[in-house]
Amino acid sequence: FDVLTRDTYSHDHTLSVSGGSEDIRYYVSLGYNHEDGVTKTTKTDRMTSMANLDINFMKNLQVRFALNANIQKKNHLQDNIDAMNYAYNTTRALPAFNEDGSYYFYDKIGYGGTNQSIAMFRYNILNEIENSSNEYDGNTVGASIDGRYTSIVKGLDLTLAGSYSRSNTLQENWWGEKTHYVARYKNAEYEEAAPKTADGHCLLPYGGILNTTQTMTESYTLRTQLDYRLLFGEDSQHMFSAMGGFEMNGNVTKQNSDQIFGYLKDRGMQIVSGIDLNDFPDYRDKWLNVNHKKRTHSINHELSGYVTLGYSYKQHFTLNANARTDASNAFGSRANEKLLPIWSVSGMWNAKENLLRNVKWVSNFALRASYGLQGNMQEDQSPNLIIRQGTTDPVYNENLSTVERYPNPNLQWEQTRSWDLGLDFGLFNDRLTLGLSYYDKKTEDCFTTVNVSTVNGVSSYVMNGGSLTNQGYSAFITGYPVRTKDWTWNLSVNWSGNIN
Repeated sequence: FDVLTRDTYSHDHTLSVSGGSEDIRYYVSLGYNHEDGVTKTTKTDRMTSMANLDINFMKNLQVRFALNANIQKKNHLQDNIDAMNYAYNTTRALPAFNEDGSYYFYDKIGYGGTNQSIAMFRYNILNEIENSSNEYDGNTVGASIDGRYTSIVKGLDLTLAGSYSRSNTLQENWWGEKTHYVARYKNAEYEEAAPKTADGHCLLPYGGILNTTQTMTESYTLRTQLDYRLLFGEDSQHMFSAMGGFEMNGNVTKQNSDQIFGYLKDRGMQIVSGIDLNDFPDYRDKWLNVNHKKRTHSINHELSGYVTLGYSYKQHFTLNANARTDASNAFGSRANEKLLPIWSVSGMWNAKENLLRNVKWVSNFALRASYGLQGNMQEDQSPNLIIRQGTTDPVYNENLSTVERYPNPNLQWEQTRSWDLGLDFGLFNDRLTLGLSYYDKKTEDCFTTVNVSTVNGVSSYVMNGGSLTNQGYSAFITGYPVRTKDWTWNLSVNWSGNIN
């Protein structure tokens, strides 16, 4: 542990300025954070900035403008190097250094026996760490605007909000030519010549390996919302509230990844060229002849509508109703299958405010109940046939396309109906409290993968073919044997169970 790990330290620095007047207020901040990892050589650096501007254009119109940006740099170990697991499970009789201070190597079949599964090469975890890196470099810029127009009519407020962000990241994973990892691909040690001919099984004649991934993501959110609140009655004992709105959000992600063999980081970040491919047929046929570049482009847009209604009478009881609907093209070819309203109703009765008002030793007695419907979808299913366009076939000199996903037009939403009951009970000024709850959930049209005849073009298919019932309970008792101004002693016991 002393060789691989260390005590961690972190430090934060923030500089901020704020000010303004009654109608205009501003806030600007800059920040820096450095954090060392538990494993040596690992660290994270973050730089952040933020600027907010609040303006009261009128008495009932407030707008906030916000800008933010951050830069983050990380250096972690390669995912294949688990230093903590190595420290826990490696015998203490195995030295890390020779007497002269140089690394002590021992023969090992590492990294799952890549290339030649039984070939052994020298290994020292400190050498692997020193000659490899996992670096992350990312930055994000974002902007948002939030406007609120209050008292359009008495009790009615309007909120409009929008945000946009753009991030760019670069991930670089490097394995140097002195590592055991590269030796497995080379099928030889660092100082040895790469074995030639097909019997040499050499996938990497010279240099190391560099894997890069560049990602650009743009995202946005637009939201409009109305809030209404009304107090009525002689003593304003009734309160009605309502909220409704629409939200649209989306993101676009572009990603490019590449793998480079023959990378020389310590020699000016060059890439080896001029290799005689006839000497290394495995390198030519198994790696060079395979495309290692990958580009992905994903687009996602969602539109949602929601509404909430509430009513309460003093502290006696409360009723709530919520509904939401999300648009999706992932389900069914019929219009009624593209939308599924999600809704719930709930209520609470506080018996301490009426029925048990004069019972002094009861400090709280509240009953809760709710019932609702929730939907679920599988994003990889579609009512349409999905075709993956391939590249040119060298034999026929024609572009190839393959079936990526067969159509599933009859798939419907997976629906879960659930109800909950609860009781909160307090005695002697809450010196003893009790909580009970029970729930029942039933899911219908469960997604089930079934085996089908291969004459259909696939061996399995996702269908709505099952149901699932879950029932459960929980209970707790908490007591306060001692509760004074200066300190409190409490004891608590809880039970829970689930049946499905």
